[in-house]
Amino acid sequence: MIPENEMGVIVVFSQQAHEAGFEITSIRCDYPDAIIKKNERIYRTEFEYKSSNFNQHGHDLRECDLIICWINDTPGFALPILALSDPSWKLEDVAIPDSYKAEIAYWKHRALKAEKKEPREKRTQSGNRPLIRKRLPREERYQISLNILRENPLISGAELGRQLNTTDRTGQQILSELEQSGVIHRNGEGWKVIQ
Repeated sequence: MIPENEMGVIVVFSQQAHEAGFEITSIRCDYPDAIIKKNERIYRTEFEYKSSNFNQHGHDLRECDLIICWINDTPGFALPILALSDPSWKLEDVAIPDSYKAEIAYWKHRALKAEKKEPREKRTQSGNRPLIRKRLPREERYQISLNILRENPLISGAELGRQLNTTDRTGQQILSELEQSGVIHRNGEGWKVIQ
């Protein structure tokens, strides 16, 4: 199963948690989303579709020990991140973050936000989740799209748009343009990259 949102990430994690040595002790509606345990260590855990959603949702990283997501688009973040799209996540040893570093990262984030140096947030067409829009050059966007299609030939245009941090419609348009240019075609197994 390939999740399309935060709830999907929770389902995928819960299906594979035991195999990776994790025990889910509680799931809740409040922040953080869950308390999980591994090797007698307890982790206050937040689930996100993309790790960057953690900051976009305004979460206090001092109250969380671990982010579990599908896509890690914030490498070097102050908290440990398990990206479920990478099968090696089950083998990773997760250390509890240094509270001093978490405190520094929290105040740095607050200062940048106060100075309005963070990228402006926009909402998707559905209006329920913010996206940071960074317009990539067309060739770079196509190359990233081809890499995504090689890994996930069954991806929809809407999901491609989400992975590119753009709209569902743009994702569908990219698929259409790539297909019209002969770079990809659809067969019984999904999208096939010809290049």
